[in-house]
Amino acid sequence: MGKNITIQLSTCGWGYYSTCKWTGDITRPDAEILAECREELNTGYRVDRRHQSDEELLDRITTARRGWQREEELQSFKYFCPLARRGHLCNICYTQWVAANHNAGKKED
Repeated sequence: MGKNITIQLSTCGWGYYSTCKWTGDITRPDAEILAECREELNTGYRVDRRHQSDEELLDRITTARRGWQREEELQSFKYFCPLARRGHLCNICYTQWVAANHNAGKKED
């Protein structure tokens, strides 16, 4: 299942420019997202930063993906720690959760 997010490609300028955003599934490959971002920038109405490099756009995509992954991790941690479900960060539970998740990916020899 994918995760739809919005990436801000270009912000509003001095009153003449419109915001340009890409909204879609962040779990798709970078090349597909990059092509759709380019399309949004090229077809957007009065976009202030239309000519962005691929590196700039890929940086925005990577940042958005990291934010989504961080949110997924926090949701998993909230399931693990009852205090986190109520909005409190419990360092002891967090340390145990990190250790359990780190060891879960390792195979026993």
